Amino acid sequence: GPEYFKQARRPRLTAADLEHIDDIAAVDNATLQEVFSTLGFHKVAVLAAMAGDAARDKIYKNLSKKIAGIVRDEATALANLDDDEAAAVEQELLERVKTIKGLVS
Repeated sequence: GPEYFKQARRPRLTAADLEHIDDIAAVDNATLQEVFSTLGFHKVAVLAAMAGDAARDKIYKNLSKKIAGIVRDEATALANLDDDEAAAVEQELLERVKTIKGLVS
């Protein structure tokens, strides 16, 4: 019934509202694909390692199957993720998304 749609609906976020890796679930696929193509395997693996389930699924779905497999393997190997590196990669992702969306010059 109507309660299902209240629970299943994702909150709408604008690019300006992006603050954390898990917020990329609200970013369109074309933008994410463009950002991931410039980040490189290691940085995308760092993002996948630190992301929640919804964001991690969105990351893998926006990569080709072969690249997603490589990133998935590297993400599982990053058991001891460096907090400083993770924060820097997360910030770079959010800045690139905002740049593509025209919020940062």
